[in-house]
Amino acid sequence: MERTVTVAQMERWLEECQAYPEQITCLVMGHTAPDTDTVVSSLAEAARRTWLGECGVAPLVQSDRLPREIAWLLGETGDRLPLAAQPEFARRLDDPSVGLVLTDHQEEGALTPRVMGVVDHHPRLPGVILPADSEVATVGAATSLVALRWQRAGLLPDTTVARWLLGAVLADTEGLSPSKTRSEDAAAARWLIPLAEVDAVALFADLRDQLLAETDLETLFRRDYRSFAGLGFAILKVRADAPVDIPALKALLETDRRRQGQRLCLAKLARYDAAGLREETYYIAAATPAEYARAAEVLQAAAAGTAQLSADGGLHILRGGRLLSRKRLVPLLLTGK
Repeated sequence: MERTVTVAQMERWLEECQAYPEQITCLVMGHTAPDTDTVVSSLAEAARRTWLGECGVAPLVQSDRLPREIAWLLGETGDRLPLAAQPEFARRLDDPSVGLVLTDHQEEGALTPRVMGVVDHHPRLPGVILPADSEVATVGAATSLVALRWQRAGLLPDTTVARWLLGAVLADTEGLSPSKTRSEDAAAARWLIPLAEVDAVALFADLRDQLLAETDLETLFRRDYRSFAGLGFAILKVRADAPVDIPALKALLETDRRRQGQRLCLAKLARYDAAGLREETYYIAAATPAEYARAAEVLQAAAAGTAQLSADGGLHILRGGRLLSRKRLVPLLLTGK
């Protein structure tokens, strides 16, 4: 039997989370550089658990604010989301008695018994021990996995909630592009599109316009930055004609590598035009020349010879070459193979 979950119900639940943070016993959260998939998957997984009868569950955004494209997608509901920067939720996050469920990442799953579950679309990382209540599958978007959990549980999102879920799936699959879409993503989209009552192409175009409107270099660097064991990896998405200060970007890379004690830090500058991803350039900061050479070799091999050294010292891949993904590169860079 299906149960409809409305945006009004979601907002009342989030207001209760804000009003009574001391009653929260489980936080569902994404990683510390939240993108659309991270925020929506954590919100939707926390809602799923709540609507199936779990008490004291709340989503948490590990940031002091929502990036503009997420704020646009969620509208006024986004203002109700708990943030890690709020003192009352920071206290819940620091409380060892509060359980954690991770979405769109899994690194902490090997570090603390507080982690009760994981829903992630990245490859399982070496040495990460996941709790039994986990679903890790290499698909395009973590939200796809959560949406299919809703479907299996008989939870039916109303038009607005379905639009949130669909927007996150589209954002992380680049509009259901063949290279990023797996069967689970396609199944989630087929279920959500009629419920959302929206043109998926138009929704993705609007989301991408919001995303690419950002031009501040520091914000671009931090907004999609991930940290792994000895490796930092930032993705900067910009319009094809947007000016980017490459020396300043390289300085950010090296400063970040030193501050975090990373052996390697990469930035992928992805440029988009009306047809989608046009080109990408990788910049590397490394602790030693040998680490730099090893990372460059990994990138060249993964690009199957389609990467060329650019005048500004980056590895450049044009549309038509083998464009890469962080999800695929991270295991290769961690092992050096």
